[in-house]
Amino acid sequence: MLVTVRRLFGHMLVYGSGEIVLFAVNFLLFPVYTRVLEPAGYGALAVLLALRAFLRPLNQLGLDESFLRFHYDCETDADRHALTGTTLLTIGAASTVVLGAFLLAAPLLSPLLGGPEHTGALRLLAVNGFLAAFLCVPHGLLRARNEAARFARWTVGGGLAVAALRLLFVVALGWGVFGVMLADVIVSVVLLAGLLPVAGHPATWRCSRRLARDLLRYGGPRVPHAILRQTLGQADRLLLRLYLPVTAVGVYGAGATVANTLSMYREAFRRAWMPLAFERMSDADAPQQFARLATVAFGVLVFATLGVALFAGPLIRWLTPPGFHDAVDIAPLLALGVAIHALTVFLTTSLNVSKQTGALPWATGAGALVTIAATVVLVPRLGMAGAALATVAGSVTLVATLAVAARRCYPIPYELGRLARIAATGAALFAAVDLGPRDASPIDVLLRVGLLGAFPLVLLAVGVLDRGTIRQARRLLAPRRRLDEEPST
Repeated sequence: MLVTVRRLFGHMLVYGSGEIVLFAVNFLLFPVYTRVLEPAGYGALAVLLALRAFLRPLNQLGLDESFLRFHYDCETDADRHALTGTTLLTIGAASTVVLGAFLLAAPLLSPLLGGPEHTGALRLLAVNGFLAAFLCVPHGLLRARNEAARFARWTVGGGLAVAALRLLFVVALGWGVFGVMLADVIVSVVLLAGLLPVAGHPATWRCSRRLARDLLRYGGPRVPHAILRQTLGQADRLLLRLYLPVTAVGVYGAGATVANTLSMYREAFRRAWMPLAFERMSDADAPQQFARLATVAFGVLVFATLGVALFAGPLIRWLTPPGFHDAVDIAPLLALGVAIHALTVFLTTSLNVSKQTGALPWATGAGALVTIAATVVLVPRLGMAGAALATVAGSVTLVATLAVAARRCYPIPYELGRLARIAATGAALFAAVDLGPRDASPIDVLLRVGLLGAFPLVLLAVGVLDRGTIRQARRLLAPRRRLDEEPST
């Protein structure tokens, strides 16, 4: 069988443990931030995080994915040393330029955050982006070696350290968003010192101009793709700031914080899936197994999306002061946008396997254009809800365009009938929440729990889960020789 589902979903749990801890930490800090920072301060933090997302692809030039893909083409230690050295030196050159430019531009960008008092936080943001860019090489090596547990330990440790330092700087010392950025810089220094040895001794690194060109040719299209993707995911906050005060951005950011808990599933699946896909891409029945995995993964995604959409309102009411409660109405829409965007993980498999990444900027460009246009049209009329609808429209455009490109370069026979039934089940159950009071009362919460629990039962009733699927899942999950054991760490 092509795909060792046991290994894939086992690694998802391990990779996901890091993501879960990080999101749990951020979520636990969420009620702290909303009380210590107030809506204006939380809005400044939301803008900073949006800018951070745009800096990352500029610092890395798409070499994070290039490194992982080309690692599977290396046949000797000399090839791997050349790949490591070339990647690190190229990232160093690019991120140095970005760091210098952003340090100079920080005073000009500070009005976006509310005033010149945030210039220091912007500069710390640039320093952290410079440091974090180098982590993609040791992270890529741990993923390629299937050292998921070691990867997760560093991720979890870093997340806990960030949380502790942010509490110290923001709550105890009252340093606001500057303290948030300072905590990130300190932890990035520690992670870099601890993880760079994974890449070997610097004396073994080599640099190749030819290899650098090949890496940039593969990863280069990912830079505009990543920037445009961040436009899809972050431009709503930046554009919202042009129409509404920074306090509204803070409220919107509160809804986005709850909705973005879905990102932990997307990131865990992406990190576990791509190395395995590269290992098995030459097998004869690869497309069929990719399609079956897509159905399983989509079912889990819809279940998670339904959970976030159902409980976003009660969580916001319980965890934040009244000034943030307007986020209740936009959080489900934002969760839908995150879920639609997550579908790109499987679609990009076709482009990565065939090395035809040139379609990525076109697909994300179409999505970003729709997002910007919809934001300009809808925000003046609908306010925050207009920005949320714009992100959904942009994500739909991205997925549709990417699906066309993926089918042309490496067709995967997705089980469209089952996928449609899964999506319809989730939508119907979410719509049924209107039957309750929607006031975060015990009766309201019980209704939401019941609707979420009904999801797998409805899938059985409509035939998405049948005996054949269950029988095949048992075969895939049955004990087998442990060929895919992780190396000891």
